[in-house]
Amino acid sequence: MSKVNFGSFGSTASAFAPADARTEVAPVNEEEDDNYEPPKAEVALEEKDAVYSKEGCKFFLKLKNQEKFDAKGKGTLHVKPLDSKHQLLVRADNALGTIWINIMLAAAIPISHKKNNLIIVSAPNPPISGLAENETVTYLLRFGSEAEATEVKEKLESYKS
Repeated sequence: MSKVNFGSFGSTASAFAPADARTEVAPVNEEEDDNYEPPKAEVALEEKDAVYSKEGCKFFLKLKNQEKFDAKGKGTLHVKPLDSKHQLLVRADNALGTIWINIMLAAAIPISHKKNNLIIVSAPNPPISGLAENETVTYLLRFGSEAEATEVKEKLESYKS
């Protein structure tokens, strides 16, 4: 009768073998466990084909029936060419790059500037559930300084068609 080999069955010390016959496990260093930081997800802030990008803007959204802006988080603003026009794209600085604004920069879209804020009134894209198709929303983009906000407004105005 021939002997059948089932991989590791019976080839090394078993769980029923004496402790000195088992493989030793390295002791746990509790200091290393306390200082362990999980790896952080890398956020790609680059947008393919963008002609202009600005990192670090804080994004706020206000619907018509609200009195105050809702803070959504930090994001990156991009301007991309699309056919003969330009597209304004604002993405969240998260692993998914959630799209907050995706609109065409048309001459009819008002962009106002006050201190370090830009305010844009537009139909929402991506759409917001529960909002009528013809309703507009107000976007507020806050930058680190008034100079940054002025620079972004000038760039956006220059790309309007």
